[in-house]
Amino acid sequence: MPLGKLAPKAPVKPNAAQLIVSSQFGGQAGFSGDGSTIQPPAVIKIGATPSIAIGGGATAAGAGSIAIGAGAPAAGAGSTLRLATAFAGDPTLASNCIAIGVGAKAGAQAFQNLGYSGSNSIAIGVGATTSGTSGIALGTNASISGNSSNAISIGNAAVNTTTSGIAIGVTANSAGGIAIGNAANSAGGIAIGGSTTSAGNSVVIDATGTGTNLSNAQRAIAINVAAGSAATWPVAGFGTVGIGAAALPEGPGQFCFGNGSFASTPLGTAIAGFYILRMSTTTATVTEFGLADAFGQLSSATPTGKIALSDNSTYIFDADIVARKSSTGTDYSAWNLKFCINREAGAATTALVGTVTKTLIGQTAGAATWDVNVTADTTNGRPNISVTGQAGTTIRWVANCRMTKVSG
Repeated sequence: MPLGKLAPKAPVKPNAAQLIVSSQFGGQAGFSGDGSTIQPPAVIKIGATPSIAIGGGATAAGAGSIAIGAGAPAAGAGSTLRLATAFAGDPTLASNCIAIGVGAKAGAQAFQNLGYSGSNSIAIGVGATTSGTSGIALGTNASISGNSSNAISIGNAAVNTTTSGIAIGVTANSAGGIAIGNAANSAGGIAIGGSTTSAGNSVVIDATGTGTNLSNAQRAIAINVAAGSAATWPVAGFGTVGIGAAALPEGPGQFCFGNGSFASTPLGTAIAGFYILRMSTTTATVTEFGLADAFGQLSSATPTGKIALSDNSTYIFDADIVARKSSTGTDYSAWNLKFCINREAGAATTALVGTVTKTLIGQTAGAATWDVNVTADTTNGRPNISVTGQAGTTIRWVANCRMTKVSG
């Protein structure tokens, strides 16, 4: 008999909240207002609470729940859905859940002993699971674990382990960040592209391999940096940016660009880039420029981060430097400083090469004693770009320090 045709008889006595429908496969389906289970071959039940169960032996035990599939119990207040052997909702902890697929679980009773609520969650796919509130898991074995809320996992075996993470792609893994791509992995940052890894609020885009593992950096960016090296992002790599093949920064705050390297290891043997240096002075003491090497120094007048050099490398620097008396702006000055510096094995080998070119671009009379210079720091193995201010006067200094490097 076609589905939906009223049966001439019913196995239970209908009341105002019940309707009996027979199955095209034979037997009848009960529409129960109390949400009770109707034994097979029941097909459709609509309760007054309301609750709906479709399929032989289907059960909708919670108010306003929906169960679809043979033997698919749907429990939990609110609109819940189950298909096949899926589990959605819980009579006491979870509501408004959707679970579709064999073994899918969305706020299910299986999580009750862990104290997870899972309300308002969706799990679609074979083995897909969501244990936290407002989570979405789509794909075979996609999961949101550990009571993580407001998380999204999309793709075969995509995983979220903390709140508010997003994992999209086969085996993508997020621990509070965003991971998009096959085997992308994020631990608090953004990783986009196959096998990318990001951490520490950093961003990695299409930059695969250990050469772009930003687990040592904070708030860094790597875009299209090639793999194939055992080198990692610099430990003192706060605020670094690497763009292009083999573009591996050397120190904090460096913007680095590359288009390949002379060999697969090390990376960064042919790069160009720049630093934005700054310093504030109130004396006539020679003071080295600095840059932020930690989050707390982003608004510091005297940052402590410094330029870094690599062994077996030669550099040319071209720095535009501007200075201004703070607040009043009655005095100001600008220079260009250009020099070559080399470092072999170890900091002690660091040396300036040739003549430093210093050009005064413009200066007011009140800034006549202000000055800039550079020396080779053989203790730390870097250029010491310094400024000389004026006693009793607050002066702000900024340098756009461009560099080109070759190693080998």
